[in-house]
Amino acid sequence: NSFMGALRQMTGLKTLDLPSEEEWEYAARAGATTKWLCGDSETGLDDYAWYSKNSDNSTHPVGTRRANAWGLYDVHGN
Repeated sequence: NSFMGALRQMTGLKTLDLPSEEEWEYAARAGATTKWLCGDSETGLDDYAWYSKNSDNSTHPVGTRRANAWGLYDVHGN
């Protein structure tokens, strides 16, 4: 009855799971060793993420900011 159970059934994959915190961070950083994928300061974060300083406290469509070096969108911010 879980979301992941339904997704496993729909895809036919038996070992489909959400990433752990460490796996998510690894994917979000895409090889970067800085605080954010764009560096250690928030300068440039607007290009990659919707977050408290640029979102006007509302949601936004996914994929409207830049992808990280591995082509993943929306891995920073909320």
